[in-house]
Amino acid sequence: MVGSERGEAASETLGEVVETVVMAGDGDEVSVEAVLEEFGQRSFGPLILVPGALVATPLSGIPGLASTCAAIIALVAGQFLIGRSTPWLPAVLRRRRLSRARVDRATAPIRRVARLADRVVRPRLEFLTRGLAARGIALVCLTLAVTMPPLEVVPFANSATGTAIAVFGLALVARDGVLVIAGAIVTATAAALVARLLL
Repeated sequence: MVGSERGEAASETLGEVVETVVMAGDGDEVSVEAVLEEFGQRSFGPLILVPGALVATPLSGIPGLASTCAAIIALVAGQFLIGRSTPWLPAVLRRRRLSRARVDRATAPIRRVARLADRVVRPRLEFLTRGLAARGIALVCLTLAVTMPPLEVVPFANSATGTAIAVFGLALVARDGVLVIAGAIVTATAAALVARLLL
């Protein structure tokens, strides 16, 4: 994960990340602040993976959600690029929340994917997830996030972008360099899809 170069040795699985989000906080709602409290001291990777994965689900149809997730991704990726040890988000983003029932429904397909992914995703080609390579990933995610708010009006455009960001986020979380390569392919595919939708 990104945090591994800052003293964190263990990688995480997609299933572990999803369960942490679902269980974050108390009550009937899941807030960004609760998720941040779970991940903030552990890694930048999950905080790129989670909003990217949410945008890749049908939740991307909720007005403003893609823009909120884009802001989180851009801030987290940008802070990694400048060398912060832990991420910070402004109160206006930390207060954003979704009902726990909606989060459960939205993460159901991600859980199914996680059961498969966690069998094949593992630490490998780790040099692609560390140092300058990790910062390159953060820069790509930041760039993709900047394109997301204006694309809210284009059906499915942000789903493709969210998928690309989620793949990169999972690569950082699992320290899997093969996923970095996959993320580059998904990014190129997403760019081609968006270009076709806009032209």
